[in-house]
Amino acid sequence: MRQYVRLIDFMLSLGTAIQDYLPEDERANVPDLKSFLDEWTSRTSLIELYRLRSDIRSYLVKHTAGGYTVDEYSVTSSQPLEVSMRGFMELIDFMKHLAEGTLDYLPEDQRVGQLTADQVIEKWMKGKSYFAARSLRHDLKSYIRLYKSGDYSVDEILSWYDLSYIPERFGCEEWELFASRLCSIDAHVERKRKDLLIKGFGWLGFR
Repeated sequence: MRQYVRLIDFMLSLGTAIQDYLPEDERANVPDLKSFLDEWTSRTSLIELYRLRSDIRSYLVKHTAGGYTVDEYSVTSSQPLEVSMRGFMELIDFMKHLAEGTLDYLPEDQRVGQLTADQVIEKWMKGKSYFAARSLRHDLKSYIRLYKSGDYSVDEILSWYDLSYIPERFGCEEWELFASRLCSIDAHVERKRKDLLIKGFGWLGFR
């Protein structure tokens, strides 16, 4: 059965926004559905919106046909999201950007202007802090180590987010792509470390 990760994530965000966890008389400044949707879509990538739409359409088809297994699944499936957020968060974020950069959500004949893996890394790094870059490097190294030891648990996490596209898109295994880009990521981390030090000395009054 499909994991419906985007639908579950959306429902969790909606529940938080409308303060569903509070008694009715304690809820304040609850947004209406349109306001919530406007705010939520403004901070959600195009590929995530495509996948949420796919989840909603699939849900409607199943529900109309009398299949209520998705309703049961939605109640019990927040744990995988929590587990994945605690571990490999930067890897998941990077993989989402890589999928969007390579237009993985579009049919092959509609993919125009795709970015290379190196271009995605460059773009991702520009918007990230030194600590986020270092976390990504740690996630990649941990993934490679786990994969080589026969532990494929991270692949399962990636599958929850429909991020198991690398073999098809790049013609290699995930660990091979990650290993081939570690030097580039190391260089970005080192540049960010130096920039952080320079800013730190500037704050302390050194020139």
